[in-house]
Amino acid sequence: MNSIPLVFCNHVMANLNAGDSKYGIMSVFLTGTWKIAAQSYWRQIQEIHVRVFHVDGAWGYCIITDYIEKPFYARVLDDLLRMDRRFLRCTSISVGLVRSPRYKSIQCSKEELFGRVIPFFIQQSTPNTYLDITYIEYHPLGDVQEFLDYFQSYNGFRLRRLELSYFGQESDDFLAAWLKRDCSLLKLKLDESWPESKRVEL
Repeated sequence: MNSIPLVFCNHVMANLNAGDSKYGIMSVFLTGTWKIAAQSYWRQIQEIHVRVFHVDGAWGYCIITDYIEKPFYARVLDDLLRMDRRFLRCTSISVGLVRSPRYKSIQCSKEELFGRVIPFFIQQSTPNTYLDITYIEYHPLGDVQEFLDYFQSYNGFRLRRLELSYFGQESDDFLAAWLKRDCSLLKLKLDESWPESKRVEL
Protein backbone atom coordinates (compact mmCIF):
# COMPACT_ATOMS: atom_id res chain seq x y z
CA MET A 1 0.00 0.00 0.00
CA ASN A 2 2.86 2.37 0.82
CA SER A 3 4.45 1.85 -2.62
CA ILE A 4 1.56 3.50 -4.47
CA PRO A 5 2.80 6.66 -6.27
CA LEU A 6 1.85 9.93 -4.59
CA VAL A 7 0.59 11.40 -7.86
CA PHE A 8 -1.96 8.60 -8.08
CA CYS A 9 -3.08 9.14 -4.47
CA ASN A 10 -3.49 12.86 -5.11
CA HIS A 11 -5.57 12.12 -8.18
CA VAL A 12 -7.86 9.86 -6.17
CA MET A 13 -8.22 12.45 -3.39
CA ALA A 14 -9.14 15.12 -5.93
CA ASN A 15 -11.88 12.96 -7.44
CA LEU A 16 -13.39 12.09 -4.06
CA ASN A 17 -14.77 15.65 -3.76
CA ALA A 18 -14.77 15.10 -0.01
CA GLY A 19 -15.12 17.85 2.55
CA ASP A 20 -12.46 19.20 4.87
CA SER A 21 -13.46 17.01 7.81
CA LYS A 22 -13.44 13.79 5.77
CA TYR A 23 -9.92 14.44 4.54
CA GLY A 24 -8.94 15.02 8.16
CA ILE A 25 -10.38 11.67 9.19
CA MET A 26 -8.64 9.89 6.32
CA SER A 27 -5.31 11.48 7.27
CA VAL A 28 -5.61 9.85 10.70
CA PHE A 29 -6.38 6.32 9.57
CA LEU A 30 -4.46 6.01 6.29
CA THR A 31 -0.74 5.28 6.01
CA GLY A 32 2.09 5.92 3.59
CA THR A 33 1.46 7.97 0.47
CA TRP A 34 -2.30 7.80 1.05
CA LYS A 35 -1.78 9.55 4.37
CA ILE A 36 0.44 12.21 2.77
CA ALA A 37 -2.16 12.91 0.09
CA ALA A 38 -5.02 13.10 2.62
CA GLN A 39 -3.03 15.44 4.86
CA SER A 40 -2.25 17.70 1.90
CA TYR A 41 -5.91 18.06 1.03
CA TRP A 42 -6.92 18.47 4.66
CA ARG A 43 -4.48 21.38 5.11
CA GLN A 44 -5.22 23.11 1.83
CA ILE A 45 -8.87 22.48 1.03
CA GLN A 46 -11.06 25.58 1.10
CA GLU A 47 -14.81 25.24 1.17
CA ILE A 48 -16.36 28.44 -0.08
CA HIS A 49 -19.83 29.86 -0.59
CA VAL A 50 -20.90 32.62 -2.93
CA ARG A 51 -23.89 34.90 -2.67
CA VAL A 52 -25.01 36.80 -5.73
CA PHE A 53 -27.37 39.73 -5.69
CA HIS A 54 -29.17 42.42 -7.63
CA VAL A 55 -30.23 45.12 -5.18
CA ASP A 56 -31.18 48.73 -5.94
CA GLY A 57 -29.95 48.33 -9.48
CA ALA A 58 -26.52 47.02 -8.43
CA TRP A 59 -25.25 43.55 -9.38
CA GLY A 60 -22.61 41.81 -7.34
CA TYR A 61 -21.37 38.89 -5.25
CA CYS A 62 -19.76 38.00 -1.93
CA ILE A 63 -17.29 35.17 -1.23
CA ILE A 64 -17.75 33.46 2.13
CA THR A 65 -15.72 30.85 3.99
CA ASP A 66 -16.47 29.22 7.34
CA TYR A 67 -12.87 28.40 8.24
CA ILE A 68 -11.65 30.92 10.77
CA GLU A 69 -8.57 28.81 11.53
CA LYS A 70 -7.44 28.75 7.90
CA PRO A 71 -6.06 31.94 6.35
CA PHE A 72 -8.31 32.89 3.46
CA TYR A 73 -7.90 36.21 1.72
CA ALA A 74 -9.95 35.79 -1.46
CA ARG A 75 -12.36 38.67 -1.84
CA VAL A 76 -12.81 38.92 -5.60
CA LEU A 77 -12.92 36.39 -8.41
CA ASP A 78 -9.37 37.17 -9.55
CA ASP A 79 -8.09 36.10 -6.11
CA LEU A 80 -9.64 32.67 -6.63
CA LEU A 81 -8.32 32.38 -10.17
CA ARG A 82 -4.77 32.61 -8.79
CA MET A 83 -5.37 29.68 -6.44
CA ASP A 84 -5.00 25.97 -7.11
CA ARG A 85 -8.49 24.89 -8.11
CA ARG A 86 -7.91 21.35 -6.86
CA PHE A 87 -8.38 22.69 -3.34
CA LEU A 88 -11.44 24.87 -3.92
CA ARG A 89 -14.89 23.47 -3.18
CA CYS A 90 -18.00 25.53 -3.77
CA THR A 91 -20.52 24.27 -1.22
CA SER A 92 -23.39 26.62 -2.03
CA ILE A 93 -24.56 29.29 -4.42
CA SER A 94 -27.09 31.61 -2.81
CA VAL A 95 -29.14 34.55 -3.98
CA GLY A 96 -29.14 37.39 -1.47
CA LEU A 97 -27.16 40.39 -0.33
CA VAL A 98 -24.79 39.80 2.59
CA ARG A 99 -25.15 42.47 5.26
CA SER A 100 -22.16 41.72 7.46
CA PRO A 101 -18.97 43.71 8.18
CA ARG A 102 -17.02 40.46 8.11
CA TYR A 103 -17.57 39.95 4.39
CA LYS A 104 -17.16 42.40 1.57
CA SER A 105 -19.76 42.56 -1.16
CA ILE A 106 -18.25 43.22 -4.58
CA GLN A 107 -20.24 45.12 -7.18
CA CYS A 108 -19.76 44.15 -10.80
CA SER A 109 -21.59 44.30 -14.08
CA LYS A 110 -24.40 41.89 -14.89
CA GLU A 111 -22.25 40.57 -17.74
CA GLU A 112 -19.35 39.74 -15.43
CA LEU A 113 -21.63 38.13 -12.84
CA PHE A 114 -23.38 35.84 -15.32
CA GLY A 115 -20.42 35.41 -17.67
CA ARG A 116 -17.50 34.86 -15.27
CA VAL A 117 -18.39 34.77 -11.58
CA ILE A 118 -21.26 32.28 -11.39
CA PRO A 119 -19.76 29.92 -14.03
CA PHE A 120 -16.54 29.74 -11.99
CA PHE A 121 -18.39 28.64 -8.86
CA ILE A 122 -20.44 26.14 -10.83
CA GLN A 123 -17.18 24.66 -12.13
CA GLN A 124 -15.95 24.33 -8.54
CA SER A 125 -19.18 22.74 -7.33
CA THR A 126 -19.51 19.13 -6.17
CA PRO A 127 -22.46 16.71 -6.10
CA ASN A 128 -23.27 18.09 -2.63
CA THR A 129 -23.35 21.76 -3.64
CA TYR A 130 -26.75 23.33 -3.07
CA LEU A 131 -28.55 26.19 -4.76
CA ASP A 132 -30.37 28.51 -2.37
CA ILE A 133 -32.91 31.00 -3.76
CA THR A 134 -34.81 31.90 -0.61
CA TYR A 135 -34.01 35.53 0.13
CA ILE A 136 -37.37 36.87 -0.91
CA GLU A 137 -37.20 39.95 1.35
CA TYR A 138 -34.22 41.35 -0.54
CA HIS A 139 -35.50 40.96 -4.07
CA PRO A 140 -38.36 42.35 -6.10
CA LEU A 141 -39.79 39.73 -8.43
CA GLY A 142 -37.91 40.98 -11.48
CA ASP A 143 -34.54 40.50 -9.83
CA VAL A 144 -35.26 36.93 -8.83
CA GLN A 145 -36.61 36.12 -12.28
CA GLU A 146 -33.21 36.95 -13.81
CA PHE A 147 -31.53 34.36 -11.58
CA LEU A 148 -34.24 31.74 -12.08
CA ASP A 149 -33.92 32.09 -15.85
CA TYR A 150 -30.13 31.91 -15.68
CA PHE A 151 -29.88 28.77 -13.53
CA GLN A 152 -32.64 27.03 -15.45
CA SER A 153 -30.92 27.60 -18.79
CA TYR A 154 -27.32 26.89 -17.69
CA ASN A 155 -26.22 23.73 -19.47
CA GLY A 156 -24.27 21.23 -17.42
CA PHE A 157 -25.29 22.52 -13.99
CA ARG A 158 -26.49 19.56 -11.95
CA LEU A 159 -27.14 19.75 -8.26
CA ARG A 160 -28.61 17.47 -5.65
CA ARG A 161 -29.81 20.06 -3.13
CA LEU A 162 -32.23 22.89 -3.80
CA GLU A 163 -33.81 25.44 -1.45
CA LEU A 164 -36.48 27.61 -3.04
CA SER A 165 -38.93 30.27 -1.91
CA TYR A 166 -42.17 31.00 -3.71
CA PHE A 167 -42.05 34.04 -5.97
CA GLY A 168 -45.16 33.21 -7.98
CA GLN A 169 -45.73 31.05 -11.04
CA GLU A 170 -42.05 31.54 -11.89
CA SER A 171 -41.09 29.32 -8.94
CA ASP A 172 -43.51 26.59 -10.06
CA ASP A 173 -42.13 26.71 -13.58
CA PHE A 174 -38.53 26.67 -12.36
CA LEU A 175 -39.06 23.68 -10.08
CA ALA A 176 -41.00 21.71 -12.68
CA ALA A 177 -38.40 22.34 -15.37
CA TRP A 178 -35.53 21.45 -13.03
CA LEU A 179 -37.10 18.18 -11.92
CA LYS A 180 -37.86 17.27 -15.50
CA ARG A 181 -34.27 17.92 -16.53
CA ASP A 182 -32.54 16.41 -13.51
CA CYS A 183 -34.16 13.98 -11.09
CA SER A 184 -31.07 13.35 -8.98
CA LEU A 185 -32.08 15.72 -6.16
CA LEU A 186 -31.28 14.35 -2.71
CA LYS A 187 -32.80 17.26 -0.83
CA LEU A 188 -35.57 19.68 -1.74
CA LYS A 189 -36.54 22.40 0.72
CA LEU A 190 -39.59 24.58 0.11
CA ASP A 191 -40.19 27.14 2.83
CA GLU A 192 -43.38 28.56 4.29
CA SER A 193 -43.74 31.14 1.51
CA TRP A 194 -45.25 28.46 -0.76
CA PRO A 195 -49.07 28.73 -0.83
CA GLU A 196 -51.34 26.11 0.74
CA SER A 197 -48.39 24.23 2.12
CA LYS A 198 -46.23 24.00 5.16
CA ARG A 199 -42.49 24.02 5.06
CA VAL A 200 -41.30 20.93 3.24
CA GLU A 201 -37.95 19.15 3.37
CA LEU A 202 -37.41 16.03 1.30
